[in-house]
Parts: sequence; structure tokens; C-alpha cells
Amino acid sequence: MKGDRPIAILVVVAITVLAVSAPTAVANERADSQSEVTLTVQVTDPLNNEIDSATVTAEWDGGSTSGETASNGMVLLDVPEGTQVELSVDHHAYVRNSPLVIEEAEGQEINLTVYRKAEGKVNVIENGEPLKNARVLFYQDGELVTQGRTDADGSFSSGTIERGEYHVIAVKEGYFENRTDVEVVDTKEVTLALEQGDVQLQVSVTDDHFTPAEPVKDAEVEIETVGTVLTRTNGKQTVVVPVNSEIEITATKDGYETTTKTVSVGEQDKTVDVTITKEDNLNITSSNQRAVSGENVRLEVTDEYGDAVEGATILVDGEESGTTNADGVARVTLDAEGTVTITAEHEGVTSEDVTVEVISEGEDPSPEATETPEEDSLPVPGFGPGAALLALAGAVLITRRLS
Repeated sequence: MKGDRPIAILVVVAITVLAVSAPTAVANERADSQSEVTLTVQVTDPLNNEIDSATVTAEWDGGSTSGETASNGMVLLDVPEGTQVELSVDHHAYVRNSPLVIEEAEGQEINLTVYRKAEGKVNVIENGEPLKNARVLFYQDGELVTQGRTDADGSFSSGTIERGEYHVIAVKEGYFENRTDVEVVDTKEVTLALEQGDVQLQVSVTDDHFTPAEPVKDAEVEIETVGTVLTRTNGKQTVVVPVNSEIEITATKDGYETTTKTVSVGEQDKTVDVTITKEDNLNITSSNQRAVSGENVRLEVTDEYGDAVEGATILVDGEESGTTNADGVARVTLDAEGTVTITAEHEGVTSEDVTVEVISEGEDPSPEATETPEEDSLPVPGFGPGAALLALAGAVLITRRLS
């Protein structure tokens, strides 16, 4: 029996090895499931001269491969079939501004054109002095090739780019842009001067709850670099802002929500529209301030714009007592005597409360009448202080005549 034990152990070990190896085999099978195609890439210059010793890299989602061109400028690269592939080149004397994109790779011959290396340098000045942090952009055939900011010396270098024609733009916030066409061969240096400038920015604030939107008078408009201004009757206000800048605008008013937006200002006067709406609010009114116990009270609920609110919950002393209809009206019965507090709730908004005094049946529900004066205290019609003086004067005249 002891001689059988090693056999049992060997069997267990064999089973364990098979269990671990199986997933690896499946993974390898899946990795090899996507077929590959071969790209035959030939690297040449604009005159079709073959470029050797160039490293060509093919990149796709999840992988890459590379190879070096032979004396005939050719290299073979295996890539996944049907995938998007980008081809780039690295060479000591040649360069491409951007990779060559193959949308769906298949077995094919590809010509990859490269260009002599060059470098462009731009100096930006203001009144003859270096201007730092100016933005410089190099375009070729309408495509942005490179961009950056000038350093403390007012300079920006394009780095290694293709030799050729470029459209160069220099601009800075608060300055008019300057642009020029430059032929970059080997190393090319150019100087561009910038001048400061302003444009008018008109801000129009409206409330789009209405159709068409209505202007908001006396809205507070905070404009970056300017300060806070108030809109006029037409909801508009005009200010002066720097050219070629990003301006943050914030508009608000008491009872309104705050709206903030950022606008790009170029070199022409600009108008920007800002819409604000009133903050959510509920108003509740009661048809009467006093009611007899057991009677219905008519309640009306409106929103911040005075529009009827349907589905608002009516609470009497905190207890639900009804819901408003399409006209924003609800009728509730008040039973408990004394002063009750009534509020309305709708979509998380609660109104200010109103109070109604509930009295017992038989009690006069109207306010107490003003006490009527006693009859003896009433003045004699037509015999006021003025009439008394006239009577006294007449008596004096009669007395004089008799004497």
C-alpha cells in the first residue's frame, strides 16, 4: 500500500499543471485571433529621393511597432488589419509636422514624405521692448502646427518643424494681433510688434420666462476687468474692455438667480446676451382673514411670476388639508377655533404663511363696528363756530342801530 502513494501524488500534480496552463493557452489564442497585414512603407523627400536610416513607427489603439528604412527607403511593418494606424518618422535631418493617418489598415504600399528640418523664432515687442507671455501660432495650409508663449525676452521658438511656408500670428490679451507669412529655411527669425487696444462690449440682460424675453432693468452686471454696472430700462449696458480677451460676466438682481458666462472678445465691438430668471417662490393668499368654524376658505397659490400653481399642497397648522387645482385655487375647511397658520408647498418650495382667525358659529365674523356717537353730542347742522361768529356780529350791529 505504501508503494501506491507516489502514484497518487503524481496524478494530483499533473492535474494542477493542466488547470493553470489552460487560461494561458486561451489568452494566446485570443491574442492571435486578429489577423495582421503588412504595410510596405517607403520614405522619400519632396523630390522623391529615398531616405534611408529613418525610423518609422506605426501606432494604433493598444499597440505599436517600428522599423528602420533600408538603402531604398523602404521598411515593412506588420499591423492589425482594419485598425486606424498613425505613421511617424524620426531622422537626424528630416521631419514631418504630423503623422500620416491610415484609417483602415490593409496590405498596401505607402509613400511617407518627409522634409528638411527647420526652426522658426519669433520676437514679440511693444514700443521696442520685449513683450513676454504673448501667444505665437504657426499655421501651415490652414492647420495649426505649433504654438506657445513668449518668454521673459519676448521670444518663442517653434522647435523642429518642416522647412516651408508658414502663417505666423502673435497676439496677447489686451493687444491687437499681428500676423505675417514667413518662409522657414534652416533657422528663420522674425519680429512682430503689438499694440494695446479696447472695444465696446454691450451686455443685454433679459428674463426668458416671457416670450419674447423681456429686458431686466437695474440688473447688477459684474464684468471682469471693469467692475459692476446696472442695466438701463432696456436691460442693456455698454462698457469698454480689452481686445482679444476672455471676459467673465455675472448678472443678477434681487429675487433673481445668478447667471455667469465667459465670452471671447476679439477686435470688434461685441454684444452678449445674458438671461436670468426669478428664484423659485410661492405666494398664498386667503379670501378672508376671519372665518366661522366649519366654513370653507378660498386659498390661491401663485409662483414668482404670479402664475397659478397647480398641485400645491395646502398645510393648516402643519397638516395637509388640500391641493390646488389648475387655477391655483384650493378650498379648505377650518374647524378649530382660534388663529390658524396656512402655508403652501410645491416641489420643495414653501410659501410665507398667512393667518386666519376662526370663530365660533353665531359670533360676528366682521370686524367690530366703530361706536356711533350719542345724539346729544352731535353738532347742530349748519351751526358751527363760523356761524356763531356771524350771529354775534349781527347782534352787535342791531344793538348799535337801536341805540
